[in-house]
Amino acid sequence: MAGQLSDIDWKYRSVRQNNANFGLCNRESTLPRGKVVGGSSALHYMMYVRGNRNDYAQWKGLGINGWSYEENNPFFLKSENFQSPFIYPDSEKVHNRDGELSVDYIGVGTELTENFLEAGVELGYKKIDYNGPVQTGYSYIQATVRNGTRCSSAKAFLKPQQFRPNLVISLESFVTKILINDKKQAFGVEFEKGGVKNIVLAKKEVILSAGAYSSPQILMLSGIGAKRHLKKHKIPIIHNLPGVGQNMQDHVSCAAVLFNVDQKFAAANPLDEALVQYVLDGTGPLSEPVGLQGTAFVNSVYADKTIDFPDMQLVYLLVPSFGLAATKELYNICDDVWDGYFKKILGETVMSIYPMLQRPKSRGEVKLNSADPHDLPYINPRLFTDKKGDDLKVLVEGIRLSVELTKTKGFKKNNITFTPVIMPQCAHHPELSNDYFACIAQQTTINFYHTVGTCSMGPSSNPLAVVDERLRYVEIKTNS
Repeated sequence: MAGQLSDIDWKYRSVRQNNANFGLCNRESTLPRGKVVGGSSALHYMMYVRGNRNDYAQWKGLGINGWSYEENNPFFLKSENFQSPFIYPDSEKVHNRDGELSVDYIGVGTELTENFLEAGVELGYKKIDYNGPVQTGYSYIQATVRNGTRCSSAKAFLKPQQFRPNLVISLESFVTKILINDKKQAFGVEFEKGGVKNIVLAKKEVILSAGAYSSPQILMLSGIGAKRHLKKHKIPIIHNLPGVGQNMQDHVSCAAVLFNVDQKFAAANPLDEALVQYVLDGTGPLSEPVGLQGTAFVNSVYADKTIDFPDMQLVYLLVPSFGLAATKELYNICDDVWDGYFKKILGETVMSIYPMLQRPKSRGEVKLNSADPHDLPYINPRLFTDKKGDDLKVLVEGIRLSVELTKTKGFKKNNITFTPVIMPQCAHHPELSNDYFACIAQQTTINFYHTVGTCSMGPSSNPLAVVDERLRYVEIKTNS
């Protein structure tokens, strides 16, 4: 996470939210995205999660062929280089050791992780490999780590191929638009480098893969998008495609689910000690993703428990004091919420659980702020705006499920308790009530970096589809 808000981050911000972000400055979410070779894989938490099989089944149910879990699984296996010893029965059937992307278990054998898994078993869940046949349960985290360092997509896939004669990597290059002729054929890309405008022509195809914020922005700058919106910004219309930038969704969480933990896990100078340990033998907190200890995919009271389709993920981590201090800027937390809540916990040994919505119903959008490609796009997640309020209800359940862990023997072993500090902005609600949990969720809402949907895949019958099942843009042809 060290790269967030740095020169390798696009530093996107959401617009002001009406139903969320009450404790964030201007009610805006920070939306980190990688401005670097390898993209956001150079910034994120490094968790390796393939997704739930029923998500893929739903895509198939929408008339999208070739995207079932069974059809995708060979590619997961082909790309994976699993580093750890196999822990679970049949693990060798669901993992591969010969691919490019290094994946490793973290936290195996550590006291906090083992007690977290023990707590899950006490609550009736099983220990599982969440990338195996069943996702519901408690698990060690699988992370894209190689020898104690981040294994980004660039390190895994691009670096080994960088000297191929048919590959040119243009660094510090800013794409301004895709070139499309009157026949709606994409024939090249316009980009700026060193202040000079350049054009590269395509013999066959132009592949646009710039992420959930930049891909729709580039499409609209190229004349592909909703007709009315393009007219507003005086952009010549190549193709009226109203789904561009729509259907935005993300895993939403709350930053204020904090726990006090036994002081034996504290270090007098945690950052200094972590640096020494990492330099000496490449191990310790700096060799693993941001203190992650374990994760769980669990069912709220709203989930259908007859199928393996959990609606909540819990991400469990130890937060060193230097890590907690960094969250103020990372999450854009306002002074009053910071001083009244988080600052009172600084200096203590703290655990955090991020309860994460798996299938939010709210839908946001990405649009242009202007026709200038250098202007960041308008990004409106529309958090907690679903008609029945289900997103907030499920997140409240996730917070409650997190707090329930303090009643287990696994948590009691390490004196883990929900922080007694009350957020002043929510003090008018009874402590540990649903209203209190809803309040802290709306005060410290966070997007968990997993934005999708703004270039939706779908059949031709879907008016909001942007690409077809082969990821070809609707009505835009190739030169091949």
